[in-house]
Amino acid sequence: MGTDIHLYAEIHRNGKWEPIPEPVKKEWSKGKTVPVESTKIGRPYKLFAALAGVCQDNLRRTMYAVVEPISEPRGFPEDMNDFYKKSFSENQCGLDFGHSWLLLQEIIGYDWENQYVTQWAYVKHQYAHLFQDNASFPAEFPAGEKLYFVLPNWKQEPETTEVSWVTSYKEYVGCSEQFIKELLELGSPNEIRIIFWFDA
Repeated sequence: MGTDIHLYAEIHRNGKWEPIPEPVKKEWSKGKTVPVESTKIGRPYKLFAALAGVCQDNLRRTMYAVVEPISEPRGFPEDMNDFYKKSFSENQCGLDFGHSWLLLQEIIGYDWENQYVTQWAYVKHQYAHLFQDNASFPAEFPAGEKLYFVLPNWKQEPETTEVSWVTSYKEYVGCSEQFIKELLELGSPNEIRIIFWFDA
């Protein structure tokens, strides 16, 4: 089981928000017009954390880190287009959470390059000196050597020391540039808004 995102977009035209891409009739929809997801992004949990603070626990399981989100979930926008209002309210179920929205301009303005996430792990004692406070991951750390992560109820590996390093959000999330590029294809940053939620 994992967490999935449902992500749709709106464009501001003629003084109101409209669905983009245009809703369509699908073969499986039995002739009913349905909304079209604006982009398929899979399960990039680090991006989920950046968008809305979602899936932070998944990140801690793989690499101690906490991301400051662009915004905590805001719920659906009050001025959401009528088609989405009707469609999304009809399809809500108990597993949905984290309903929110963001302007594309907010995503672009997040300063991916100059914000940093601190990561923690354990390394063998002899490599601890390579790690400096508020510095990036050391290039001198030997390839093939392990990073150890201590989770609740797990025992620390013998002869290891806790270390930390910092990584820019752009590098840590990894897919932000491609995500922004795909959204920019829809229109101007101040005229495109994404609406999204998650389910597990």
